[in-house]
Amino acid sequence: MVQAASAGLGRDLALAGRTPADFALCTALSYPPGAGIGWHIDNRAFGPTVMSLSLGAAARLQLRRRDDADAPIGATLFELDLAPRSLFVLAGEVRRSWQHRIPPVNGQRYSLTVRSAAES
Repeated sequence: MVQAASAGLGRDLALAGRTPADFALCTALSYPPGAGIGWHIDNRAFGPTVMSLSLGAAARLQLRRRDDADAPIGATLFELDLAPRSLFVLAGEVRRSWQHRIPPVNGQRYSLTVRSAAES
């Protein structure tokens, strides 16, 4: 996953000064039909890049600026359809200042997310 992100985005952006070996933290999650993930920013205990592989049912990634948390429903600023086997990377400004969510999906969905630890 780290190699694919580096190939698509370039090492500088995808790795943000890290090496592929730094991305040793992996979370595997299973979401039953009808489940989603609410608005959030990944914990700052993790490094500057988050990479997630979406498997199973198609989903939609939605993003909004963190300071728009009180915006009305429908105020999402960016949406991206995630076909099965889609890899998305949150880095740079999006990682620091944007919230993201996955609205409920119609089928079984899985995600594999890799992160590095934040620099101490």
